[in-house]
Amino acid sequence: MRRVSLFLSLILVALFVKGQSEAVQLDRGTFHLMGELLIPENVTKPDVVLFISGSGPTDRDGNQKNMMNNSILQLAVGLQSNGIASLRYDKRGVGASVMKSTNERLMTIDSLVGDAADWIEMLKKSGRFNRVVVAGHSEGSLIGLLAVLKAGADGFISISGAGRRATDLLMEQLAKQPAKAKKYYKSAFDTLSHGDTLKVVDPWFYTLLRPSVQPYLISWFRYDPAQLMGAIKVPSLIIQGLNDLQIKQTDAELLAAANIKSTLWLIPGMNHVLKMTEASDINGQMPSYTTPDSPINSELVPGMKRFIVGLPTKE
Repeated sequence: MRRVSLFLSLILVALFVKGQSEAVQLDRGTFHLMGELLIPENVTKPDVVLFISGSGPTDRDGNQKNMMNNSILQLAVGLQSNGIASLRYDKRGVGASVMKSTNERLMTIDSLVGDAADWIEMLKKSGRFNRVVVAGHSEGSLIGLLAVLKAGADGFISISGAGRRATDLLMEQLAKQPAKAKKYYKSAFDTLSHGDTLKVVDPWFYTLLRPSVQPYLISWFRYDPAQLMGAIKVPSLIIQGLNDLQIKQTDAELLAAANIKSTLWLIPGMNHVLKMTEASDINGQMPSYTTPDSPINSELVPGMKRFIVGLPTKE
């Protein structure tokens, strides 16, 4: 097991216990990451899932401002009722994990991976759980892959996770931009992919390429998810909705093809926030992104449970 740095001490604090819910925190020195443990009733030493939310200011429940869908919260509650514990947490600078000052230049994929790896270590060292499984949604899948490689786990679940480098995904999402804009982005991404920052940024492209976010992009562009999946030594479940407008079936297939220990699960009709919809455009799907009480796909929790209980027994 990886040694935890002395100056990055891990603290598990039961700030309050209400039924089977516990507030927990991870000490990062100048701030704390805040999370919530859901513990099933009448289960001694349950398996536990560490959930890692997607990109941007997505909180522990899978929500962003004006986009409340509760997808991750619903998964956690569903697993709790099926005898499986879970830990969800707010990433640094998001939700309850406030920071006195958020220096965007210091935010990288690697810092988020370090946070996730230390949550894994905390769960292992607590002595309260059987197997530790990491489940990452969207960009959380990449962070989860790296965290498992760093800290180890008993299983890995990718939910709507990319199978291609971020540069490829971004260029696909920018496909409808004018040719001149696509050319500019392609040149900028090539520079950042080589680890170099942009000396000058055209004001028209500042939102995505502003200097303060370039370190994050450089760290993100460095990784190939399929290559990382090939290095995972534990059983993996790759879940992909076939009505996902952000991540494609191809991504899931690339991840699955990279590792013989992986299981691919394609779900017809499910979108990026794990809801069922017939709409094939963002306007039609938006209600599922903004309705917190709309249910997630009914097969998700049973399917995740089957995977988790089927993992090799710990010695």
